[in-house]
Amino acid sequence: MSEAQKTPAAKWRQEGEVDPHGDHYSCQRAALTLGEYTDDELANGVFLHGNEPLNINAVVRKTPGYHPAVIWLTAGKDRIRWLSRALEESKSREQALQLLLNDRDEQLNNLEQSSRSHFENAQAAERRIDKLTSKTVPDTPVCRGSTALGTACGKCVRCLAPLGEVKFKGMIETACGTFAIMIDEANGHYGWTFQRHPDGMWVSGRKATEAEMSAARAHAKLLALF
Repeated sequence: MSEAQKTPAAKWRQEGEVDPHGDHYSCQRAALTLGEYTDDELANGVFLHGNEPLNINAVVRKTPGYHPAVIWLTAGKDRIRWLSRALEESKSREQALQLLLNDRDEQLNNLEQSSRSHFENAQAAERRIDKLTSKTVPDTPVCRGSTALGTACGKCVRCLAPLGEVKFKGMIETACGTFAIMIDEANGHYGWTFQRHPDGMWVSGRKATEAEMSAARAHAKLLALF
């Protein structure tokens, strides 16, 4: 093992220990020894002057641009440590962002699947409602719109059916008028609730409870009297 590897805390990161230098390298490059030099300039300086003897005259005269070998070596050491920590911090941020991106991708996939499921449920519900509300004579043109879902054309026989009859055979509105419950003509179908959007369209909601179905059946019987 080399002397460098025997240095205390030389493998602090690999061994999961705390940075022995604390936040000393949590700074801008300019704060380092010879921080004004670029990485390439510093590398060239260490290569050219890192082993040259001390020039006493240059030190005494403070010759511009002259740095003793120990300064070049110290600057090289600091720059390596600084770059190493900056790289690890960048990797850490990248990993955190990747985890966040993966989480968002999973949420989008779940939302897409949920939307597809709701769309299929809405289509199935509309077909069921069409079946329950379609009572026309042969050869009578009927559109594919749905009175309950708010897509009726307002011209054909089915779309112009009396409100009470449509409600009784298809959608039974609750007291608040916001939700509706789909039941069959025998008042025995355990159906789904539908919620009206501000644009007037009906969308599939949740499965109706027994209490809601009982209220809907009672309301249907009242409508049947008129």
